[in-house]
Amino acid sequence: MAEKLDISYKSLLSIALPLSLGAFVQFLVVLTDNIFLTEVGEDYLNGAGIASMLYITAIMFGIGLSSGTQIFIARRIGEGKPHEVGVWFGSGFRIATLIALMLYLVFLVLDVFVYQHIIASEGVLRIMKEFLSIRSLGLLIYLPVLVLNSVYIGTGKTGVLSISMIITAGLNILLDWLLIFGVGIFPEMKHEGAALATLIAEIAGASFMILFTIWKFRDDIYGLWKGVFSIGNGVGAKLMKLSTPLIIQQIVALSTWTTFFFFVEKVGGMELKVSNIVRNTYMLAFVAVMGVSYTTRTVISTLIAEMRQSELGLAMKRLVFINVAGIAILCHGLVLYPEAISSYFFVDQAGLEAMADSLRVVFVAMMIFSFSSILFNTLEGAGKTKVGMLIEFACVTAYIILVYHLTIRSPQPIHIIWMTDYLYFALIGIFSGVYLWKSNWRYHQI
Repeated sequence: MAEKLDISYKSLLSIALPLSLGAFVQFLVVLTDNIFLTEVGEDYLNGAGIASMLYITAIMFGIGLSSGTQIFIARRIGEGKPHEVGVWFGSGFRIATLIALMLYLVFLVLDVFVYQHIIASEGVLRIMKEFLSIRSLGLLIYLPVLVLNSVYIGTGKTGVLSISMIITAGLNILLDWLLIFGVGIFPEMKHEGAALATLIAEIAGASFMILFTIWKFRDDIYGLWKGVFSIGNGVGAKLMKLSTPLIIQQIVALSTWTTFFFFVEKVGGMELKVSNIVRNTYMLAFVAVMGVSYTTRTVISTLIAEMRQSELGLAMKRLVFINVAGIAILCHGLVLYPEAISSYFFVDQAGLEAMADSLRVVFVAMMIFSFSSILFNTLEGAGKTKVGMLIEFACVTAYIILVYHLTIRSPQPIHIIWMTDYLYFALIGIFSGVYLWKSNWRYHQI
Protein backbone atom coordinates (compact mmCIF):
# COMPACT_ATOMS: atom_id res chain seq x y z
CA MET A 1 0.00 0.00 0.00
CA ALA A 2 1.34 3.42 -0.97
CA GLU A 3 2.53 5.67 1.85
CA LYS A 4 0.07 8.45 2.67
CA LEU A 5 1.09 12.10 2.52
CA ASP A 6 2.25 13.45 5.87
CA ILE A 7 0.87 16.94 6.62
CA SER A 8 2.84 17.62 9.78
CA TYR A 9 4.73 20.92 9.95
CA LYS A 10 7.99 19.03 9.49
CA SER A 11 6.77 17.29 6.34
CA LEU A 12 5.26 20.46 4.84
CA LEU A 13 8.49 22.34 5.50
CA SER A 14 10.52 19.54 3.92
CA ILE A 15 8.65 20.20 0.67
CA ALA A 16 8.44 24.00 0.91
CA LEU A 17 11.93 24.89 2.16
CA PRO A 18 13.89 23.62 -0.87
CA LEU A 19 11.45 25.49 -3.13
CA SER A 20 11.83 28.60 -1.01
CA LEU A 21 15.61 28.25 -1.09
CA GLY A 22 15.40 28.13 -4.87
CA ALA A 23 13.29 31.29 -4.88
CA PHE A 24 15.79 32.95 -2.51
CA VAL A 25 18.63 32.09 -4.86
CA GLN A 26 16.69 33.68 -7.74
CA PHE A 27 16.19 36.76 -5.58
CA LEU A 28 19.95 37.00 -5.01
CA VAL A 29 20.56 36.76 -8.74
CA VAL A 30 18.21 39.65 -9.58
CA LEU A 31 19.42 41.70 -6.62
CA THR A 32 23.04 41.26 -7.71
CA ASP A 33 22.12 42.31 -11.26
CA ASN A 34 20.46 45.46 -9.97
CA ILE A 35 23.23 46.40 -7.53
CA PHE A 36 25.85 46.04 -10.27
CA LEU A 37 23.75 47.85 -12.89
CA THR A 38 22.98 50.66 -10.44
CA GLU A 39 26.71 51.38 -10.40
CA VAL A 40 26.78 51.46 -14.20
CA GLY A 41 23.87 53.93 -14.53
CA GLU A 42 20.14 54.51 -14.00
CA ASP A 43 19.21 53.86 -17.65
CA TYR A 44 20.99 50.49 -17.48
CA LEU A 45 19.03 49.51 -14.37
CA ASN A 46 15.71 50.66 -15.82
CA GLY A 47 16.26 49.14 -19.28
CA ALA A 48 17.36 45.76 -17.92
CA GLY A 49 14.55 45.92 -15.34
CA ILE A 50 11.81 46.34 -17.94
CA ALA A 51 13.42 43.67 -20.14
CA SER A 52 13.43 41.28 -17.18
CA MET A 53 9.73 41.89 -16.61
CA LEU A 54 8.98 41.03 -20.26
CA TYR A 55 11.09 37.88 -19.98
CA ILE A 56 9.45 36.82 -16.74
CA THR A 57 6.03 37.37 -18.34
CA ALA A 58 7.03 34.92 -21.09
CA ILE A 59 8.26 32.46 -18.45
CA MET A 60 4.70 32.35 -17.10
CA PHE A 61 3.83 30.04 -20.02
CA GLY A 62 6.26 27.52 -18.56
CA ILE A 63 5.18 28.10 -14.96
CA GLY A 64 1.52 27.61 -15.84
CA LEU A 65 2.27 24.44 -17.79
CA SER A 66 4.54 23.04 -15.09
CA SER A 67 1.90 23.83 -12.44
CA GLY A 68 -0.68 21.86 -14.40
CA THR A 69 1.76 18.98 -14.78
CA GLN A 70 2.52 19.13 -11.04
CA ILE A 71 -1.19 18.92 -10.14
CA PHE A 72 -1.71 15.86 -12.35
CA ILE A 73 1.43 14.14 -11.03
CA ALA A 74 0.45 14.76 -7.39
CA ARG A 75 -3.08 13.46 -8.08
CA ARG A 76 -1.79 10.28 -9.73
CA ILE A 77 0.69 9.68 -6.89
CA GLY A 78 -2.17 10.09 -4.40
CA GLU A 79 -4.26 7.61 -6.39
CA GLY A 80 -1.45 5.05 -6.23
CA LYS A 81 -0.58 5.27 -9.95
CA PRO A 82 3.12 6.27 -10.01
CA HIS A 83 3.63 4.54 -13.36
CA GLU A 84 1.53 7.30 -15.00
CA VAL A 85 3.86 10.11 -13.91
CA GLY A 86 6.03 9.77 -17.00
CA VAL A 87 3.07 10.13 -19.36
CA TRP A 88 2.15 13.53 -17.91
CA PHE A 89 5.77 14.66 -17.72
CA GLY A 90 6.51 13.65 -21.30
CA SER A 91 3.50 15.49 -22.66
CA GLY A 92 4.37 18.61 -20.67
CA PHE A 93 8.00 18.48 -21.79
CA ARG A 94 7.08 18.35 -25.49
CA ILE A 95 4.55 21.16 -25.19
CA ALA A 96 7.02 23.34 -23.23
CA THR A 97 9.67 22.91 -25.93
CA LEU A 98 7.22 23.97 -28.65
CA ILE A 99 6.01 26.99 -26.63
CA ALA A 100 9.61 28.07 -25.98
CA LEU A 101 10.37 28.14 -29.71
CA MET A 102 7.21 30.15 -30.43
CA LEU A 103 7.95 32.67 -27.68
CA TYR A 104 11.48 33.22 -28.93
CA LEU A 105 10.08 34.09 -32.36
CA VAL A 106 7.56 36.45 -30.73
CA PHE A 107 10.40 38.34 -29.02
CA LEU A 108 12.12 38.76 -32.40
CA VAL A 109 8.97 40.27 -33.86
CA LEU A 110 8.43 42.59 -30.88
CA ASP A 111 12.00 43.82 -31.20
CA VAL A 112 11.38 44.99 -34.74
CA PHE A 113 7.83 46.37 -34.57
CA VAL A 114 6.64 47.09 -31.02
CA TYR A 115 9.14 48.18 -28.37
CA GLN A 116 9.79 51.63 -29.80
CA HIS A 117 6.11 52.51 -29.38
CA ILE A 118 5.89 51.75 -25.65
CA ILE A 119 9.18 53.11 -24.23
CA ALA A 120 9.62 56.90 -24.12
CA SER A 121 13.35 57.05 -23.27
CA GLU A 122 15.71 56.27 -26.15
CA GLY A 123 18.45 55.17 -23.74
CA VAL A 124 16.18 52.79 -21.83
CA LEU A 125 14.80 51.42 -25.12
CA ARG A 126 18.25 50.63 -26.53
CA ILE A 127 19.42 48.90 -23.37
CA MET A 128 16.18 46.91 -23.05
CA LYS A 129 16.43 45.61 -26.63
CA GLU A 130 20.09 44.67 -26.31
CA PHE A 131 19.46 42.90 -23.01
CA LEU A 132 16.52 40.92 -24.41
CA SER A 133 18.38 39.87 -27.56
CA ILE A 134 20.56 37.71 -25.31
CA ARG A 135 18.19 36.97 -22.44
CA SER A 136 15.36 35.61 -24.63
CA LEU A 137 17.55 32.64 -25.63
CA GLY A 138 17.02 31.37 -22.09
CA LEU A 139 13.41 30.51 -22.95
CA LEU A 140 14.63 27.54 -25.00
CA ILE A 141 16.25 26.11 -21.87
CA TYR A 142 14.16 27.28 -18.97
CA LEU A 143 10.65 26.25 -20.06
CA PRO A 144 11.37 22.53 -20.62
CA VAL A 145 13.34 22.39 -17.35
CA LEU A 146 10.38 23.90 -15.48
CA VAL A 147 8.31 20.89 -16.52
CA LEU A 148 11.12 18.59 -15.39
CA ASN A 149 11.02 20.35 -12.02
CA SER A 150 7.30 19.56 -11.75
CA VAL A 151 8.17 15.88 -11.39
CA TYR A 152 10.07 16.62 -8.20
CA ILE A 153 7.46 19.09 -6.88
CA GLY A 154 4.51 16.84 -7.68
CA THR A 155 6.10 13.89 -5.91
CA GLY A 156 7.18 16.04 -2.95
CA LYS A 157 10.90 15.35 -3.51
CA THR A 158 12.10 18.91 -3.86
CA GLY A 159 15.59 18.82 -2.31
CA VAL A 160 17.49 18.59 -5.60
CA LEU A 161 15.86 21.79 -6.89
CA SER A 162 17.70 23.86 -4.30
CA ILE A 163 21.03 22.38 -5.43
CA SER A 164 20.26 23.30 -9.02
CA MET A 165 19.37 26.85 -8.02
CA ILE A 166 22.54 27.25 -5.95
CA ILE A 167 24.62 26.20 -8.96
CA THR A 168 22.73 28.63 -11.19
CA ALA A 169 22.95 31.55 -8.76
CA GLY A 170 26.58 31.06 -7.80
CA LEU A 171 27.71 31.02 -11.41
CA ASN A 172 25.43 33.94 -12.31
CA ILE A 173 26.76 36.18 -9.55
CA LEU A 174 30.37 35.37 -10.46
CA LEU A 175 29.81 36.00 -14.17
CA ASP A 176 27.85 39.18 -13.41
CA TRP A 177 30.90 40.64 -11.71
CA LEU A 178 33.26 39.49 -14.44
CA LEU A 179 31.16 40.48 -17.46
CA ILE A 180 29.35 43.64 -16.35
CA PHE A 181 32.53 45.45 -15.27
CA GLY A 182 35.11 43.58 -17.35
CA VAL A 183 37.44 41.95 -14.83
CA GLY A 184 40.78 40.53 -15.95
CA ILE A 185 40.54 38.86 -19.34
CA PHE A 186 36.76 39.33 -19.50
CA PRO A 187 35.34 42.17 -21.62
CA GLU A 188 33.25 44.97 -20.08
CA MET A 189 29.74 44.22 -21.39
CA LYS A 190 27.53 46.14 -18.90
CA HIS A 191 23.86 45.16 -19.36
CA GLU A 192 24.70 42.62 -22.06
CA GLY A 193 27.11 41.02 -19.63
CA ALA A 194 24.31 40.66 -17.07
CA ALA A 195 22.10 38.95 -19.67
CA LEU A 196 24.88 36.64 -20.86
CA ALA A 197 25.83 35.72 -17.29
CA THR A 198 22.27 34.61 -16.54
CA LEU A 199 21.99 32.65 -19.79
CA ILE A 200 25.21 30.72 -19.12
CA ALA A 201 24.16 30.06 -15.52
CA GLU A 202 20.76 28.74 -16.63
CA ILE A 203 22.44 26.36 -19.07
CA ALA A 204 24.61 25.06 -16.22
CA GLY A 205 21.63 24.60 -13.88
CA ALA A 206 19.59 22.85 -16.57
CA SER A 207 22.48 20.52 -17.40
CA PHE A 208 22.74 19.50 -13.75
CA MET A 209 19.00 18.77 -13.52
CA ILE A 210 19.01 16.65 -16.67
CA LEU A 211 22.07 14.66 -15.64
CA PHE A 212 20.74 14.16 -12.10
CA THR A 213 17.39 12.97 -13.42
CA ILE A 214 19.08 10.49 -15.77
CA TRP A 215 20.98 9.09 -12.77
CA LYS A 216 18.11 9.30 -10.25
CA PHE A 217 15.59 7.56 -12.45
CA ARG A 218 17.92 5.15 -14.22
CA ASP A 219 15.44 2.39 -13.36
CA ASP A 220 12.69 4.79 -14.54
CA ILE A 221 10.07 3.85 -11.92
CA TYR A 222 7.81 6.64 -13.19
CA GLY A 223 8.30 5.88 -16.90
CA LEU A 224 9.78 9.34 -17.53
CA TRP A 225 11.79 8.52 -20.64
CA LYS A 226 9.06 6.39 -22.15
CA GLY A 227 6.65 9.25 -21.54
CA VAL A 228 8.75 11.73 -23.53
CA PHE A 229 8.21 9.66 -26.69
CA SER A 230 4.62 8.49 -26.02
CA ILE A 231 2.97 10.74 -28.59
CA GLY A 232 -0.73 10.44 -29.42
CA ASN A 233 -1.98 9.19 -26.05
CA GLY A 234 -4.50 12.00 -25.55
CA VAL A 235 -2.80 13.21 -22.37
CA GLY A 236 -1.63 16.43 -23.99
CA ALA A 237 -5.19 17.64 -24.54
CA LYS A 238 -6.14 16.94 -20.91
CA LEU A 239 -2.98 18.63 -19.67
CA MET A 240 -3.61 21.74 -21.75
CA LYS A 241 -7.26 21.86 -20.61
CA LEU A 242 -6.08 22.09 -17.00
CA SER A 243 -2.94 24.15 -17.69
CA THR A 244 -4.27 26.73 -20.15
CA PRO A 245 -6.22 28.65 -17.50
CA LEU A 246 -3.09 28.58 -15.33
CA ILE A 247 -0.98 29.86 -18.20
CA ILE A 248 -3.46 32.62 -19.01
CA GLN A 249 -3.78 33.56 -15.34
CA GLN A 250 0.01 33.74 -14.88
CA ILE A 251 0.50 35.76 -18.06
CA VAL A 252 -2.29 38.17 -17.17
CA ALA A 253 -0.83 38.66 -13.68
CA LEU A 254 2.72 39.32 -14.88
CA SER A 255 1.65 41.30 -17.94
CA THR A 256 -0.33 43.48 -15.59
CA TRP A 257 2.75 44.02 -13.45
CA THR A 258 4.77 44.82 -16.59
CA THR A 259 2.07 47.31 -17.58
CA PHE A 260 2.40 48.82 -14.12
CA PHE A 261 6.07 49.56 -14.85
CA PHE A 262 5.21 51.12 -18.20
CA PHE A 263 2.73 53.40 -16.41
CA VAL A 264 5.28 54.29 -13.73
CA GLU A 265 7.86 55.12 -16.41
CA LYS A 266 5.53 57.91 -17.54
CA VAL A 267 5.55 59.37 -14.01
CA GLY A 268 9.35 59.77 -13.81
CA GLY A 269 12.81 58.17 -13.77
CA MET A 270 13.14 58.24 -9.98
CA GLU A 271 9.76 56.57 -9.56
CA LEU A 272 10.75 53.86 -12.05
CA LYS A 273 14.05 53.26 -10.27
CA VAL A 274 12.25 52.94 -6.93
CA SER A 275 9.78 50.49 -8.47
CA ASN A 276 12.48 48.33 -10.03
CA ILE A 277 14.20 48.02 -6.66
CA VAL A 278 10.91 47.48 -4.82
CA ARG A 279 10.24 44.64 -7.23
CA ASN A 280 13.30 42.93 -5.73
CA THR A 281 11.83 43.16 -2.24
CA TYR A 282 8.72 41.47 -3.60
CA MET A 283 10.94 38.68 -4.84
CA LEU A 284 12.33 38.34 -1.33
CA ALA A 285 8.81 38.02 0.05
CA PHE A 286 7.97 35.53 -2.68
CA VAL A 287 10.78 33.31 -1.38
CA ALA A 288 8.25 32.20 1.22
CA VAL A 289 5.12 32.59 -0.88
CA MET A 290 6.34 30.64 -3.91
CA GLY A 291 7.63 27.71 -1.89
CA VAL A 292 4.39 27.44 0.08
CA SER A 293 2.24 28.00 -3.02
CA TYR A 294 3.76 25.06 -4.89
CA THR A 295 3.53 22.98 -1.73
CA THR A 296 -0.15 23.89 -1.35
CA ARG A 297 -1.00 22.63 -4.84
CA THR A 298 0.78 19.33 -4.26
CA VAL A 299 -0.71 18.81 -0.79
CA ILE A 300 -4.28 19.68 -1.78
CA SER A 301 -4.21 17.57 -4.95
CA THR A 302 -2.71 14.59 -3.11
CA LEU A 303 -5.11 14.78 -0.14
CA ILE A 304 -8.11 14.86 -2.48
CA ALA A 305 -6.77 11.81 -4.34
CA GLU A 306 -6.24 9.98 -1.03
CA MET A 307 -9.85 10.82 -0.02
CA ARG A 308 -8.68 12.74 3.06
CA GLN A 309 -11.05 15.68 2.65
CA SER A 310 -11.44 16.07 6.41
CA GLU A 311 -7.75 17.04 6.68
CA LEU A 312 -7.80 19.76 4.01
CA GLY A 313 -8.68 22.54 6.47
CA LEU A 314 -5.90 21.56 8.87
CA ALA A 315 -3.36 21.48 6.04
CA MET A 316 -4.45 24.94 4.86
CA LYS A 317 -4.13 26.43 8.38
CA ARG A 318 -0.61 25.06 8.74
CA LEU A 319 0.38 26.36 5.32
CA VAL A 320 -0.94 29.83 6.18
CA PHE A 321 1.11 29.85 9.39
CA ILE A 322 4.27 28.82 7.50
CA ASN A 323 3.58 31.54 4.92
CA VAL A 324 3.08 34.33 7.45
CA ALA A 325 6.14 33.26 9.47
CA GLY A 326 8.30 33.07 6.36
CA ILE A 327 7.35 36.55 5.15
CA ALA A 328 7.83 38.04 8.62
CA ILE A 329 11.30 36.49 8.96
CA LEU A 330 12.49 37.44 5.48
CA CYS A 331 10.90 40.88 5.18
CA HIS A 332 10.99 42.34 8.70
CA GLY A 333 13.54 44.90 7.50
CA LEU A 334 10.98 46.47 5.17
CA VAL A 335 9.09 47.80 8.15
CA LEU A 336 11.79 47.96 10.86
CA TYR A 337 14.68 49.61 8.98
CA PRO A 338 13.55 50.60 5.45
CA GLU A 339 15.76 53.71 5.43
CA ALA A 340 18.89 51.61 5.88
CA ILE A 341 17.90 49.38 2.95
CA SER A 342 17.09 52.42 0.80
CA SER A 343 20.52 53.95 1.45
CA TYR A 344 22.15 51.22 -0.67
CA PHE A 345 20.36 52.56 -3.74
CA PHE A 346 19.80 56.29 -3.14
CA VAL A 347 21.84 59.16 -1.74
CA ASP A 348 19.33 61.98 -2.33
CA GLN A 349 16.64 62.58 0.30
CA ALA A 350 13.71 62.40 -2.10
CA GLY A 351 14.75 58.98 -3.37
CA LEU A 352 15.46 57.69 0.14
CA GLU A 353 12.04 58.72 1.42
CA ALA A 354 10.18 57.44 -1.64
CA MET A 355 11.78 54.03 -1.44
CA ALA A 356 11.46 53.70 2.36
CA ASP A 357 7.75 54.51 2.19
CA SER A 358 7.29 52.03 -0.66
CA LEU A 359 9.03 49.27 1.29
CA ARG A 360 6.60 49.71 4.18
CA VAL A 361 3.73 49.38 1.72
CA VAL A 362 5.19 46.13 0.35
CA PHE A 363 5.36 44.54 3.80
CA VAL A 364 1.65 45.10 4.45
CA ALA A 365 0.73 43.92 0.94
CA MET A 366 2.65 40.66 1.35
CA MET A 367 1.04 39.99 4.70
CA ILE A 368 -2.34 40.22 2.98
CA PHE A 369 -1.09 37.90 0.25
CA SER A 370 0.20 35.36 2.80
CA PHE A 371 -3.45 34.51 3.49
CA SER A 372 -4.99 35.00 0.06
CA SER A 373 -2.32 32.97 -1.78
CA ILE A 374 -3.15 29.84 0.22
CA LEU A 375 -6.84 30.16 -0.63
CA PHE A 376 -6.05 30.75 -4.30
CA ASN A 377 -3.60 27.86 -4.59
CA THR A 378 -5.98 25.53 -2.75
CA LEU A 379 -8.52 26.26 -5.45
CA GLU A 380 -5.99 25.54 -8.20
CA GLY A 381 -4.62 22.44 -6.47
CA ALA A 382 -8.16 21.07 -6.47
CA GLY A 383 -8.16 21.42 -10.26
CA LYS A 384 -10.43 24.47 -10.41
CA THR A 385 -8.07 26.32 -12.72
CA LYS A 386 -10.78 27.99 -14.83
CA VAL A 387 -12.26 29.53 -11.71
CA GLY A 388 -8.79 30.76 -10.75
CA MET A 389 -8.40 32.37 -14.17
CA LEU A 390 -11.74 34.19 -13.85
CA ILE A 391 -10.80 35.44 -10.38
CA GLU A 392 -7.51 36.71 -11.80
CA PHE A 393 -9.32 38.58 -14.58
CA ALA A 394 -11.65 40.29 -12.13
CA CYS A 395 -8.84 41.32 -9.77
CA VAL A 396 -6.57 42.53 -12.57
CA THR A 397 -9.32 44.67 -14.08
CA ALA A 398 -9.86 46.50 -10.80
CA TYR A 399 -6.10 46.81 -10.29
CA ILE A 400 -5.35 48.28 -13.73
CA ILE A 401 -8.13 50.84 -13.43
CA LEU A 402 -6.74 52.06 -10.12
CA VAL A 403 -3.11 52.08 -11.31
CA TYR A 404 -4.05 54.04 -14.44
CA HIS A 405 -5.82 56.63 -12.33
CA LEU A 406 -2.89 57.02 -9.89
CA THR A 407 -0.19 57.23 -12.59
CA ILE A 408 -1.69 58.75 -15.75
CA ARG A 409 -4.87 60.55 -14.78
CA SER A 410 -3.79 61.88 -11.39
CA PRO A 411 -0.10 61.05 -10.68
CA GLN A 412 0.62 60.26 -7.03
CA PRO A 413 3.79 59.63 -4.98
CA ILE A 414 5.22 56.22 -5.77
CA HIS A 415 4.37 54.65 -2.40
CA ILE A 416 0.72 55.58 -2.94
CA ILE A 417 0.83 53.96 -6.37
CA TRP A 418 2.19 50.74 -4.82
CA MET A 419 -0.79 50.64 -2.44
CA THR A 420 -2.84 49.35 -5.38
CA ASP A 421 -1.48 45.95 -4.40
CA TYR A 422 -3.64 46.07 -1.28
CA LEU A 423 -6.71 45.97 -3.50
CA TYR A 424 -5.36 43.22 -5.75
CA PHE A 425 -4.26 40.82 -3.01
CA ALA A 426 -7.37 41.40 -0.91
CA LEU A 427 -9.70 40.68 -3.83
CA ILE A 428 -7.77 37.48 -4.65
CA GLY A 429 -8.39 36.25 -1.12
CA ILE A 430 -12.03 37.35 -0.93
CA PHE A 431 -13.07 35.80 -4.25
CA SER A 432 -11.14 32.56 -3.61
CA GLY A 433 -12.49 32.26 -0.08
CA VAL A 434 -16.10 32.75 -1.18
CA TYR A 435 -15.74 30.11 -3.90
CA LEU A 436 -14.15 27.57 -1.55
CA TRP A 437 -16.91 28.22 0.98
CA LYS A 438 -19.79 27.88 -1.49
CA SER A 439 -18.62 25.10 -3.85
CA ASN A 440 -17.98 21.35 -3.58
CA TRP A 441 -14.31 21.60 -4.59
CA ARG A 442 -13.14 18.92 -2.13
CA TYR A 443 -14.29 16.07 -4.39
CA HIS A 444 -13.34 17.49 -7.79
CA GLN A 445 -11.79 14.87 -10.07
CA ILE A 446 -9.23 15.49 -12.82
